[in-house]
Order: sequence, then C-alpha cells, then structure tokens
Amino acid sequence: MFVTTLVPPAAEPLGLAEAKDYLRIAYEGEDGLVGQLIAGARARVEELAGVAMISRTLRVTPACWPKGMV
Repeated sequence: MFVTTLVPPAAEPLGLAEAKDYLRIAYEGEDGLVGQLIAGARARVEELAGVAMISRTLRVTPACWPKGMV
C-alpha cells in the first residue's frame, strides 16, 4: 500500500511562539530551526505511534488488487 500526502497539515500541534517560550528563545534568529524541529518531532511521533496528530488529505493506493475481487 502506498500513502501519498496530497495536502499537508495546515498547522503544527505546537505553535512557534509556545515552543520559543518553552525554550526561552527571545529573538527571531532561530524561528526557522524551531519550526523544523516542531515539524520533525510531529512526524516522528506520528510514525512511531501510527497515528495522525493533525488532519490532512491523503491518497491511498493499494500495491495490488485484493484476492477474490474481479
């Protein structure tokens, strides 16, 4: 089975301001890095847990036709 993301998540489960506040980052120089870390952490949790934390549009394509289906 092949799963393709057609529309990625609209937002992350944790906002940039919340993450920067937790990490005690007061300047904007690290915004890109913090955003990438948030997205990477979400993706890893979803992969390990086998769940989607944020809704998105997917296309699911079976690798082969199911047996007995004609």
